[in-house]
Amino acid sequence: MMTSKRTGDAYVDDKDTLASAPETNTIEEGVENIQKNAQFWAILITLVGQAFAFHKCFWQGLCWMTLGGYYIIKTRDKFENLEVWIQDHRGKATKIEYRHYDKPNDGLGLRLCPTANQKPEFDKRLDQTKTLTSKIKGTSFKIGEAWTALT
Repeated sequence: MMTSKRTGDAYVDDKDTLASAPETNTIEEGVENIQKNAQFWAILITLVGQAFAFHKCFWQGLCWMTLGGYYIIKTRDKFENLEVWIQDHRGKATKIEYRHYDKPNDGLGLRLCPTANQKPEFDKRLDQTKTLTSKIKGTSFKIGEAWTALT
């Protein structure tokens, strides 16, 4: 039986909650663990006098299976029909948005996907580079100055 001991990464204004279920259990249990961990964080935020921005929250689910000694993503498992709800300190429940596991999380300036898909981050950086180079291509730079502008 494999379980996760780590439940989240927290920063001053950003939090990623992690949850898992033993591989012998169901997807529903994993989603239930996501909800429990997120609710726990909402309670902690309230205890220190802060507000939880539910409208900025989303959740993603990812299942793995073993095949020939390797872990591969179980793409047939659907999470769209499952829901995560979190209550505020007054008991009002809010449904948290589901985001497909191959869509990026734009947290802390990086576009990360649970699947380790780096294409969204690459595309973002390529667009930034194109924008920057379009701004400097009409000017005359020495090689060292151009290199400094791009790094």
